[in-house]
Amino acid sequence: MNRNTVLTLMIMGLAVGAAQAEGLVKSTQPNVVIFYADDFGWGDLRRHNTNPDHFRYTPNLDRLFNEGIELKNYMTHAVCSPSRAGLLTGRHYARVGAGPRTGGTLPNDIRNIAKDFQAAGYRTGAFGKWHNSLPNFPADGNGARVDYNIAGRPNALHGEKTLDLTNNIFENHKGWKWGEGVNAYGFDRWVGYYNGGGDLFDRYVNWHHDVDWWHDRNYRGDETGYTTDLITKYAVQFIEDNASGPFFCYIPEEAVHNPLHLKRSDLREFCEKLDSELGIKGQWEYVSHLASPKTGRRLGDVAELRCEKGQEFDVSRIDPDQSHYAHLAYAAYVYSLDKSIGAVIDKVEQLGKLEDTVFMFASDNGATSKGINLPFKGGKHSLWEGGVHVPAALWWPGTFDRNTAPYAPGNNIYDGFIGYIDMYPTLMSMTGQSCLGTDLDGMDCWSHLKARTECRPGTMTDPLFWMWLDYGSVRTHQWKLIYSESQNRMELYDVVADIEETDNLASSQPGICATLTQTYREWIKKNDYAMSYMTIDKSNIRYPDPAPAGEVLEIRATQTRPIKNPDRDGVFVRFSNGSAWDQEYDAYVHPGDRVEFDIFVCEDSDIVQGCFYTPGDGWNPFYKSTNGLNQDGVALADLTLPRGVWTRQVVGIGNYCPGIMPVNLIALRSRTPGTYHIYMDNMIIVKKDGSIRSVIWQSQSDFAPPLYRYKNVNHNTLDRAKAVDGFPFKDIQLRVVTHPGG
Repeated sequence: MNRNTVLTLMIMGLAVGAAQAEGLVKSTQPNVVIFYADDFGWGDLRRHNTNPDHFRYTPNLDRLFNEGIELKNYMTHAVCSPSRAGLLTGRHYARVGAGPRTGGTLPNDIRNIAKDFQAAGYRTGAFGKWHNSLPNFPADGNGARVDYNIAGRPNALHGEKTLDLTNNIFENHKGWKWGEGVNAYGFDRWVGYYNGGGDLFDRYVNWHHDVDWWHDRNYRGDETGYTTDLITKYAVQFIEDNASGPFFCYIPEEAVHNPLHLKRSDLREFCEKLDSELGIKGQWEYVSHLASPKTGRRLGDVAELRCEKGQEFDVSRIDPDQSHYAHLAYAAYVYSLDKSIGAVIDKVEQLGKLEDTVFMFASDNGATSKGINLPFKGGKHSLWEGGVHVPAALWWPGTFDRNTAPYAPGNNIYDGFIGYIDMYPTLMSMTGQSCLGTDLDGMDCWSHLKARTECRPGTMTDPLFWMWLDYGSVRTHQWKLIYSESQNRMELYDVVADIEETDNLASSQPGICATLTQTYREWIKKNDYAMSYMTIDKSNIRYPDPAPAGEVLEIRATQTRPIKNPDRDGVFVRFSNGSAWDQEYDAYVHPGDRVEFDIFVCEDSDIVQGCFYTPGDGWNPFYKSTNGLNQDGVALADLTLPRGVWTRQVVGIGNYCPGIMPVNLIALRSRTPGTYHIYMDNMIIVKKDGSIRSVIWQSQSDFAPPLYRYKNVNHNTLDRAKAVDGFPFKDIQLRVVTHPGG
C-alpha cells in the first residue's frame, strides 16, 4: 500500500468519525419506535378522510404516512389483547391463549420482540396499555388482595366506588394470583396500566375497582395527569435517556379507546386548528358555551371533560342526533393521539436520530361506532374489513421511505398482504437483529417490502385466520371467507375488487368457497381448536361415553307457556360455581377446550328439547341458537334427546378464550309448554390433551343455591323471578339425588 493510499484511508476514517460524532451515519442497530393506537379506524386518519362533516386533523400521522411507506393491506384482529399478543410474539393469538376475546395472560416462555431486542443490546421500554397479563405484586409491598364483593362508599365521580388517591395500595379485589409484570416480558422500563381502559384523568377502572397505573414493578396510583400526556412524557424521557442507543420503544396508546375523556385545552386547540388550518370557523365559540345537563357547568369553564354516557358532558344528551358536538369531541380525542405521536417523533428528530430510527404505526383493531372505518363494512368486534383492516405504516427516514426505490418517485403505497403477526420477524430483519422466536405464524416480509413484492404470494397460500364468538374467517390477498357452521353462514368477497364487502359471491364462486372452507377447517383440525360454531372432530374426543354414577343433578320444571324467542326469553338457572383453577395461565379457557356433560331425559318428561348445560360470562349464556354444536353437528338448543338413555354431549368453548371461570347455567327454553324431568352429571371443561381444566358438577359439593336469569335480569329467588310479567314457569326445582341406576 503506497503512502497516498494510506493518507486517503486516514482522511476517510477521520471523515467517518466526524460524521458519526454529528449523527450523520446510520447506526448498524437502528432504534425502533412502535406506535400502537387503540380503536383507531381507517377513516380516523386525515390522509384517508376528507369528509367535512366528520373532519380529522392528524398532521403528525399524516407526516409518518406521507413520508414513510403505507401498508395498505395490513390486517389485525378485531379486539385489543389478541392483536397485541400477535404483534409481540409473531404467533396467532389462539396459539398463545390470548383470544379471540380480551384479557388472559400471555405465556412468558414464548419469545417476543422485546426480549429479542433486549438480547441484541437494545434498551427496551413500554409505555401505555399492556392488556396481556396481570400486574405483579408491587415491589415495595403496597398491594393487597381483598374480597371480590368489597363494598365501596358512594363517590360523586365514580358512583358506586370510592376513589382515594391518597391510598397507594393496589387492591387486587378478585383475589387472583399476581402476574409477573411487564418488565418480565423483556422491558427494561415500563410505565402504564394493565387493563383495557379507564378514566383518562385518574386511571380508575371499574373492573379493578381501583386506579391502575404502574412504574416498572411499583404501583403509582397517586400519580396525577392526563393518561395520554403521561404516556408521552415517559416515552420521550426514555428516548432522551437512551439517546446513545440503540433503543426499542413500544407505545401502546390509550387513545382513542373508551371512555371519551378530553382536556379542555386539547379541545380548544383542536377547534383553533380547524379555524387556522381548515377554515372551519367558530367551533370553540360554539362548543365552549355548551352546558352540562348534569351539573349546569359550561364546557369552556371545565378543565377535565368527561363525555361518556351519564357523565358531565355526555355527548349522547348534549348532541342526541350525533350531528356536531359528538363528532367534534371525538375528533379532538383523535387529535390528542396525534399530538402524542408528534411529540415522540419531534424528540427523536431533536436528538439527531431521525435517520437512525424505524417508526411503525398501526391500530390494534378497527374503530367503534364513534370512529370512522369507511369505506370498510363493520368495525371493532367484527371480522369484516372495518374490524380487522386498519391504518399502518413503516418509516425509516432515508432508508425506507417515499424516496426509496422502487417507491420513488411519489408512490409510497405497499399493496402487499401483510399482518400484525408479521411485524415481529419483519422488524428484527429490518434492523439486522436476530429473530430468536421459532415456530412463528408471522413471516419476515422485509425483503418483499424493499422489493415491493407480495409477502404472502398466490391466491390461496399464506392466508390469515380469525375466530370470533359465533363465526370465523380466512383471508388471502384477494379472497375473504366468513364462515359459521352453526349459523349456516357463508360469505365470500373479492376484497381486491370489492373492499366494501357488498357483493357476496358465495353462490357464484362455489369452488373458491369450498377451497377456503376446507382451508379453514383444516387449520382448526390441525391445531385441535374447539369452536362452538363448528362440529368437533370425534377423533379428538377423550371421553366419548356417558358415565353417570353416585350423585347426579335432577331438574324438574313446569313450563306454562311457549317461549317464542328462546335466546331472549328462555330461563337460565345458576346451579354451580365450578371449581377454581390453580395456575395463573390455566385460569382461563383456551382455544382447544371443550365442555362435556352427561344428560338423561326421563320417561315422564314431556319436554325432550331445550334443556342443556351452558357456561356463561357475566351471566350471559354462551350456547344459543347461533352456536353450541355438539359432536354430531347439532346445536344444543335444537337437540332432541331420547327418553330413557344417557348421552354424552361435547361442545367447543374455545371461541370464548380467554374467559375466566365461567358462570354455570342450566338452560330451560323449550318452544312448547310442558314438564321437564331430566338428570345431568359429569359436567367438566376438558383441555385438548384430555386433562380436566375444571369440574363444573360431579356431586353435591359442586352444587350452589340456584339463581334465575330471565330476559337478561338476575333474580335471587324463584318467587322474584315468577313475579316478572310473562315468566314462563310455574315451578323449577334443582336438587342432588342418587343416580337412578344405583
